[in-house]
Amino acid sequence: RYEETEDRSGPDFESVSVEGIVYFLNPVTDALGLGWYNEVYVGEDELEFETKLLVQKDIDNWIFAYNLILETELEHVFDVDAENDVEGVIEHVFGASYAFGRGDIRAGAELLIESVYEDWESYDDTFVYAGPVVSYQGAENWWVTVTPMVQLTDSDDEADFMVRMLAGISY
Repeated sequence: RYEETEDRSGPDFESVSVEGIVYFLNPVTDALGLGWYNEVYVGEDELEFETKLLVQKDIDNWIFAYNLILETELEHVFDVDAENDVEGVIEHVFGASYAFGRGDIRAGAELLIESVYEDWESYDDTFVYAGPVVSYQGAENWWVTVTPMVQLTDSDDEADFMVRMLAGISY
């Protein structure tokens, strides 16, 4: 990114990540779609590992999905003078959407349940978000999904409202 502030002017490295998805079963032709997602994220002073189990079933114009997500975040990992902070996160994401017309536009709903663990040993808190989802499938190889979500739990440490946007390109 490029930053222009009182403290800094110029390009600034924030992070880089590598992601990969493998699908073992097709949600249209098999009884259930099954995939595996892995991501490694390297930031200026943090390292994250994320693994997802992707479960999906397509029935006519409907898509039903569930993602089980395990994430480990290590902060201060590149600072030899600081103690590492480790946070574990378990997420459950449930979604359903319906395809309109030719199927390039979808609308539905999503529920996100996120539990946080300090050092993967002590439970910290659970947050729940829900909201509508709108998706557009452009041509054969790209898509974008937008989900505005409100917090259903009462936690001051988390945002009351967030917007998630996911985009993908298939090769």
